[in-house]
This record gives sequence, C-alpha cells and structure tokens, in this order.
Amino acid sequence: DALNKILAIATFGNQYIDKQAPWNLAKNPADSEKLKSVLYNATLIIKEIAALLWCFMPQTSEKIWTLLGESEKISDVVSKPADVHHLTGTTVKKPVPLFPRK
Repeated sequence: DALNKILAIATFGNQYIDKQAPWNLAKNPADSEKLKSVLYNATLIIKEIAALLWCFMPQTSEKIWTLLGESEKISDVVSKPADVHHLTGTTVKKPVPLFPRK
C-alpha cells in the first residue's frame, strides 16, 4: 500500500510536468520566473519520492539524492520528515539512468 501511494505521488509529478510544460516555458524569456517555479516544484516532488522510497530502495534513493545535489545524507534526513520539504542542494547534477538497460 505504501508503494502505491508513492507511485501516486510520482504520477502526480508526471502530470504536473506535462501540464506545466517547462520545455515550452523555456522558449519564452517572459516565462522565466514561472519556469523557475515549475522546476523547483518538480525537484521537490522528486526529492519527496526519493525520501519516501529510501526504506524500499535505498541505493536508488541515494542516487537520486546525489543528483539533486543535496548537502545532507538522505539517511539523516528521512528520520526527520519535516525537514524534507526544502532543497539544500545548489545545483542539480546531470541525470544518469537509475535503472540502465542491459
């Protein structure tokens, strides 16, 4: 049941990205503030998913956490859920496949 709820958050995140279409916002300089907001919110959703998945998939969660550039260890943060709601990283790193194809 917990994994289904995490999956529902991921689905919400996908729907949010599809609806906000940051790829279109990036084309118009007048939308730069909205683009920043959309990307920040999307990154928060990813961070929350990583924290929630940690007890099921700790290595994958660590990879996501590292890509987000978070300064604290995920294992330290998940014990204090209220602290998960802000970003501490400065730059999101280049994404790498979490589950590479063989």
